[in-house]
Amino acid sequence: MHVYVPCAGSAVLATILPGSGIVSDGERDPSGRLVIDFEGNRYGSTSMTTYADRVDHAAGRHLVRYPTVARLAVLPADVIEVGAYNIETGVVTVHGPEEAHLLAEWCRVDEARDAGLVTESNGRHHRERDWEPYLHSPDPVVRRMAERELSRYRYPPGPSDR
Repeated sequence: MHVYVPCAGSAVLATILPGSGIVSDGERDPSGRLVIDFEGNRYGSTSMTTYADRVDHAAGRHLVRYPTVARLAVLPADVIEVGAYNIETGVVTVHGPEEAHLLAEWCRVDEARDAGLVTESNGRHHRERDWEPYLHSPDPVVRRMAERELSRYRYPPGPSDR
């Protein structure tokens, strides 16, 4: 999943809260605009304490095409790709120093890592980490239980870091 920030002077800035997680899988609408989802945690949810948490929420909606007002079709020139999000691990990877600087400015922090590039939410990757030890249990009943629990949290098939 691609991670973006708005370009300076972009009309997108009037719509999206600073520090919002902005994602896309590269989908374009019929006019060639890039379809993005975003999450700014406008209402202060305690499950979105890091930048990666906001990216995770936006990515989850984007992947399943959940109906939301937090989706836009924007001109590709209105946003800059600064990194990638791996929904399996809950980690935002910033492409390079210039992108890290842009992300830090967007999140209003000194350095990009200060925004929180790893989720702290109760996302899929956390559930998998919790159940991982049980997948290797010598007891087949425990292994089946872990496999069953993990299967409840699977996203639709496809690349894990689209």
